[in-house]
Amino acid sequence: LVLPSDIELVKLKVGKVDAPNLAVTALGCDSGRPLAGEELLFHCEVSNFSTLPRQTTVFFNAQETRSSREISLPPHGKATLVFKQKFQTQGLYPVKVSLAEDSFPGDDSRVLCVSVAQYLNAAVVSGDKATAELWKKALEALGWVRVETLSEQELSGELPYDFILLSGWQGGGAGRLASKLKDGAAVLCMPALGLELEKILVLAGEGAAARTQQPFAFAKADSPLKLRITAPDDSVFKLFSGGELVNPVSGSFTGRILNPSPNWLPRSAEQLLAFDDGQPALARFRAGKGALLLWLMPLGRDCSTWQAQPGFLPFLSELLLASRASSHALLEQQPGEELVLKVNHDTILSDITLQDES
Repeated sequence: LVLPSDIELVKLKVGKVDAPNLAVTALGCDSGRPLAGEELLFHCEVSNFSTLPRQTTVFFNAQETRSSREISLPPHGKATLVFKQKFQTQGLYPVKVSLAEDSFPGDDSRVLCVSVAQYLNAAVVSGDKATAELWKKALEALGWVRVETLSEQELSGELPYDFILLSGWQGGGAGRLASKLKDGAAVLCMPALGLELEKILVLAGEGAAARTQQPFAFAKADSPLKLRITAPDDSVFKLFSGGELVNPVSGSFTGRILNPSPNWLPRSAEQLLAFDDGQPALARFRAGKGALLLWLMPLGRDCSTWQAQPGFLPFLSELLLASRASSHALLEQQPGEELVLKVNHDTILSDITLQDES
């Protein structure tokens, strides 16, 4: 090597014997806000840091569940295993994945804690009363949701909710809503008539993408409009993919909310539903850890028959469940990181024990 005169080159001898190492390099859950009794999928990634193919045993531990899998890995390769687990009651549960120990045991296991809830909390803001009342009625029929009604002025305060449903949103509380989206909440928004598109895009974190200042407007249809699914492979429609259940988008509309500008929906938005003439009906923006759902389908007897169809309630349920953040309530510490436990004044210190080194 030709180096400048002020840089010293030091040669170090290295070992020539292969020191194989296997490691658990990732552990995650498909839902960051799971419910009691819900089947969860845990994804475990195992990597082979050696020049030879390796075989090992992967152990999965959660509550009383103890399971193991044999896995073969190619040189410098990796593989992902999926384990299923249910937690029947609410609480904070540790889940551990480990390998048969090798020469470097420090990376042979990972642990994450899953916060399981009995209920998820939802708030409905009633700008458009007909839509808000039908949303609230549907949520009250679901056994896993506790729902409250808010005014738009209350959006500027504390929002301890997993789901916030805005009917006829006029732009209030945008700062707090954006903060909730970053933290992993799901916000379902039906804009008020006259609301500018820019306010929706700013809420989605895409203010620079606004190409028009034209507001949303209500358009009455000359003939009844139907809905069609534009993203059939999305997890929202997984429950209905077999075809044996109800049609999630049956019903018709005599009017809808639209933006007069052509091609106004940004490419970053995932369109889930469209009207049969191609106009967007439901789109999803990824905002922080959360999801902003743009809802352009006014409900009520004067506008729609969809809410009276058997597929409406399961669709709304699946839409909200699929919008939960994937890492919202998972607590994971990497090997070597400090772990801090904050306790309140009612905690008895003798009740706190460290289970093991991991």
